[in-house]
Amino acid sequence: MDSSSAPSPDGFGATFIRSTEVSIGSLPFDYLGVPIFRGAPKVQQLSRLADSVISKFGRWKGSTLSLAGRKCLINSVIAASLVHSMMVYR
Repeated sequence: MDSSSAPSPDGFGATFIRSTEVSIGSLPFDYLGVPIFRGAPKVQQLSRLADSVISKFGRWKGSTLSLAGRKCLINSVIAASLVHSMMVYR
């Protein structure tokens, strides 16, 4: 993002940005693997979360886990991924 399109902060915000050398970003972006956006979530924003969970399933196919063990593992990962994502939005 170029600096000409960024909003110019006033007062404390400008001082903070100058002293920490932090740049002003824009939405959407990822924070700890969770997409941060404004408004209602769109399919394309949340599809990365689904893709990351699905990508883990392939590695477990040849695992030494039993079918019941894989089912339990998949349920746990899906639930934990959703909890992790939704904690960002509370």
